[in-house]
Amino acid sequence: MLMFVASRYRAIFYANSRQMTAKMAAIVVALIWVAPAGLFTPWVVVYREKRYDVSGFDYVACHAEWQSAALSRAFTLGVVFLTCYLMPLVIIAIFYLLIAVKV
Repeated sequence: MLMFVASRYRAIFYANSRQMTAKMAAIVVALIWVAPAGLFTPWVVVYREKRYDVSGFDYVACHAEWQSAALSRAFTLGVVFLTCYLMPLVIIAIFYLLIAVKV
């Protein structure tokens, strides 16, 4: 969503400039995939599979085993809320505000 808004901003502010090259598009796509993979790597490390026996049935659940509750809260607040929700929301709002001022 953020990249969509950024491209709309670029199209409005720099309409006469050269379009994005194939190399630049490949870099943007790579960043779109690599950034979230890097942000959520800690979840790959801390999540474990745990088996439960409930009334004779074997259930498997996936849950986080953080070293401390503080690490869990810091990751949830820092990565999940700030970088995945608040930061994109603010950047999108700024882009649309700039577009609204120009138009």
